[in-house]
Amino acid sequence: IPIFFSVTAIRLNVPQISEPIGEIERLKAVKITKNSAGEYIVDFGKVHTGLISARLRGEEGRRVTFRYAEALNSRGDCYFANMRGAIPRDVYICSGKGEEIYSPKFTYRGYRYVQIRGLSYEPKIEDFESIFISSAMERVGFYNFDEPYFNRLSEAVCNTVRCNLMGVQTDVCERDERLGWNMDGFEDSRYYLDSGRFFMHNSRERERIECPEGMRPEQTPCALKMYTGILQIDAKNPRIMYEHYGDKRLIEECYGIAKNAVLKMEKTYPELIVETVGYVDWLNGDTVLIDGYPESGAQIGAPCYQTVMFYEQADCVSYFAKILGNREDEEYFADLRDRIGENFRKRFYDENTGILERDTQSGYAISLFHGILSGKAGEKGAMNLEKALERYGNRFSTGAYTIGKMLSALSENGRHKLAQEVALNPKAPSFRYMLDCGATSIWERWDSYIAEKPHLQVKKRWQAEREELTYISEDGFGDIGMNSLCHLEFTCVGVWLAEKLAGFKIEDEYAGKRFFVNVKPEGSVKRAETSYKLPCGRVNFEWKSSGAETELRITVPVGAKAAVTMPGSAVYEGETELAFAEKADGKVRFELSSGSYKLVAR
Repeated sequence: IPIFFSVTAIRLNVPQISEPIGEIERLKAVKITKNSAGEYIVDFGKVHTGLISARLRGEEGRRVTFRYAEALNSRGDCYFANMRGAIPRDVYICSGKGEEIYSPKFTYRGYRYVQIRGLSYEPKIEDFESIFISSAMERVGFYNFDEPYFNRLSEAVCNTVRCNLMGVQTDVCERDERLGWNMDGFEDSRYYLDSGRFFMHNSRERERIECPEGMRPEQTPCALKMYTGILQIDAKNPRIMYEHYGDKRLIEECYGIAKNAVLKMEKTYPELIVETVGYVDWLNGDTVLIDGYPESGAQIGAPCYQTVMFYEQADCVSYFAKILGNREDEEYFADLRDRIGENFRKRFYDENTGILERDTQSGYAISLFHGILSGKAGEKGAMNLEKALERYGNRFSTGAYTIGKMLSALSENGRHKLAQEVALNPKAPSFRYMLDCGATSIWERWDSYIAEKPHLQVKKRWQAEREELTYISEDGFGDIGMNSLCHLEFTCVGVWLAEKLAGFKIEDEYAGKRFFVNVKPEGSVKRAETSYKLPCGRVNFEWKSSGAETELRITVPVGAKAAVTMPGSAVYEGETELAFAEKADGKVRFELSSGSYKLVAR
């Protein structure tokens, strides 16, 4: 298979520091069916990236064909239409020398189902297994809730992240788009995998690519020579490396790039409003095709969105300067950040009504999340975000870049119960709908699959009206031009699951040695369990609420500290009240050193 790249676009090779691609687990076949054409379809239980291992028998020259898919169509056959130009097919020619084992050596597939043609016998389920492969990062984070949907969602997020971190951060794992895509974040991986070396490798590979002045590569390697302005991961990756691992090397290495990018933005847009277009909030509600769902009103304006990203970048550079001890730069970029926020409010925010330009879920989500709207403005913004959700029947209209921030903004602004209700809305678009449709990984689109017949009718109508739609199948699957069933875009919900629902968060000022436990027994979740391996040891805690009191069992590893917040007016260890706990606003706050504790807040 030829690989095309520009030699002049890549600098000298450097050693790979991230984990090699390796076996994660072996999946047993869970079911075998036979279609009308006499082909056998093997189900491995979940979407994953890997290699089939098949035990075969056949006379010399018999051709056995394997085809791979993420889902089945309404006829029970493998669904291949969303693979675009990829041909997920292997052909094995039997030697006729008894039992043979076929497993490909020079490729991998993204699949759950394998459709097999050419067998002259009925295979047994034990004849097949699948080898799940990925960059072999240790899993460090596990979360369990008393709400089963959130457990399934957490595992789907982890599974999707695994599938798309394959030496590089791939755009998708199954079709003809396995490029190292830089426009989708994978910061949620840190709550599931020991991804520090992968972050380091990803960032360093990006710096090796020579780009036009002031531009950044959209892929790594940059095979298609597509470039953009500011990359959010240029700021996110170094910050995560420091917060979670205490490693500031990426901050030192990327500081000049991040600083110059922000200074260029300041020079280009002296009013500090970014008057440009771009990806904005990719695959937001305006791209969703569901009968009865609003056809417009979800898209945040490009200047509004890009200005918030400018604000975030300035904040990151100020933070980096602080870590590096550069007081002058810290103050300069903090002032720049504040001026961007002030100009943003003047341009896009109505102080009287609290309404942002276009009145979208996305706009309120990112403005609240980044603190551009705070205090009274934050209260109005949160209220209008709630109203924006009501217009959509408490369903998402946010896209890939704002969904996680919206859930976090709701949880942080007194609407934690609402955040859970939105995530678990049984109607599409929602994560529960994905799971109810049998998803074991996170879809690329909100409407990657919609089963209801009214949706098929609206698809036919919209197909005729919207030129950008490539093709809509009669099986309820979305636009085959871009419809992966295992994509990183919406996995940002994993950060919300860990930080807000489980209540676990690394505190950035202490570089992985101090963490928050924020107990919020609101909504459908009354119990949460977390196990996470810090650099200094494993954290284990479980909290549960019976209404009148909340219990916390926690183990803090040696060298770490836990900053705990629980609802109540007092907290007890046994019959002894913790005298050092601070009490305010119906909550108690205290710090724990290493050790194991059983605490009750009343």
